[in-house]
Amino acid sequence: MANQISKPQELRELLVRHGVLLDWQTLTVGHEAGSNTWSIDSGIYSHRGTRFQGEVTIRPANAASMLFELPIALQPANTDGIASELRQAFAERGIIFSPRVRIAAVEAGNEWLIDDGSFEYTFKKEDGKFTVGTGGFWGWVRANLTPLKGESVWVNKERTQVLLGQRIMHVGENVAWSDAPVFKPLNNNRYYSLKSSPDTLEDWAFHLSWLKDAFGIIVDGINIGISIDKGTIAESVTSTSLNAGRLLAEVIVKLAQHMPMKDLIGSPWVYDLLVDLGLYSVKGIEALIKALTAPDEAPGPEESADVKFSKLVDTVLGLAGGVDLVSTKWTDLILDLLMSIVMLSNHVEPADASKERPKNYTEVGGFVDPFWHLGLIVYTALIPKEAHALPFQSASFTLGYWLGGALGLGAVMGFIGLLIGQSAVAGVNITADGGQVWKTLLKAGGKSTLYFYGYFKLMKDIE
Repeated sequence: MANQISKPQELRELLVRHGVLLDWQTLTVGHEAGSNTWSIDSGIYSHRGTRFQGEVTIRPANAASMLFELPIALQPANTDGIASELRQAFAERGIIFSPRVRIAAVEAGNEWLIDDGSFEYTFKKEDGKFTVGTGGFWGWVRANLTPLKGESVWVNKERTQVLLGQRIMHVGENVAWSDAPVFKPLNNNRYYSLKSSPDTLEDWAFHLSWLKDAFGIIVDGINIGISIDKGTIAESVTSTSLNAGRLLAEVIVKLAQHMPMKDLIGSPWVYDLLVDLGLYSVKGIEALIKALTAPDEAPGPEESADVKFSKLVDTVLGLAGGVDLVSTKWTDLILDLLMSIVMLSNHVEPADASKERPKNYTEVGGFVDPFWHLGLIVYTALIPKEAHALPFQSASFTLGYWLGGALGLGAVMGFIGLLIGQSAVAGVNITADGGQVWKTLLKAGGKSTLYFYGYFKLMKDIE
């Protein structure tokens, strides 16, 4: 799109020409003289225009916005592949599909879902044309609640593409992951700053990756020893041994080839599927053996409906937020903390306050989590025995210690972690982004509430 834009009317004409769907009766365009950005609001949908190197790019500010429309002649065939004409139509509008993109009919002959791994697009027939959006509500959820994970950014073997999951972020020759636009401050785009050299950051990610697998092998070895000591070999040793073998293979391949096993064999999807099917099948057999060999319990007094419900909730919470004394959870917490510190310490505030702030400071989750985990350990250990109860069997325990106490504890510890991580490590005042503060407190409080019974049971077992 050409950059000769001086009046909102000219911008409107360009938007119409390029198929951007807006309500022109309520459209307002905000632009300051000399600025390279335009804010475009039509009541329901909002867009942002940014000028860079002689081009103005229009992107939806709301990830659930309609993007553009396409002619009815591009209706997909009854196949999971993308026709070259449709692929070209998306490419002309700045959306380059990965080789693994798939299309599926939501409503036959009327609506389709295009899935490109990390992104989804809706393709819907309306008034003799097709409108393309970004997945409605779930598109918004993906765009706003799904974090960008460093381990998901990778370069293909030919070094011609940088990908986020299966979504192509950058193309070229002999590319590096740091070439992707998300790691460069272009023109008020969403990006991550790099204070350290890309090689240093890649070394951090690489070593933490194989160390995570190595710690998993140690944990599996300890759990195998515990099973042997307790005489419960048939219930878990096989699956634990298989998982330890998988992790050992990962460590060897990563250290020898500098890549994960799934990339070495050349079929990541098939490898992950086969490994998961194998491990879960063995775990299912072990669970069946445990159920068949368990001694029959003597019948006890009939339990009331409320007691049965409390035990059911207790079981569900144990599965969702269960905590084991010997678990990779602890090493994962440490490694996630280190990766979060790397991201936060690479935050660079823009010299011009009007420029977009890099998003490093939002990667504070790994820094915050250890705070509420440690808080829960201390908190549940201090609960007096006379107050112990099943969920909903005691108002003081349920409302006081669990729903009230765990939620409040998580919010407080989350705030402390955020204050240290964002302010001290990243150097960004927490008042600079109120939404980030509330999101962090809600996540920490919610997780603390979910994990409360897991830590409560762990502390009781230790006693």
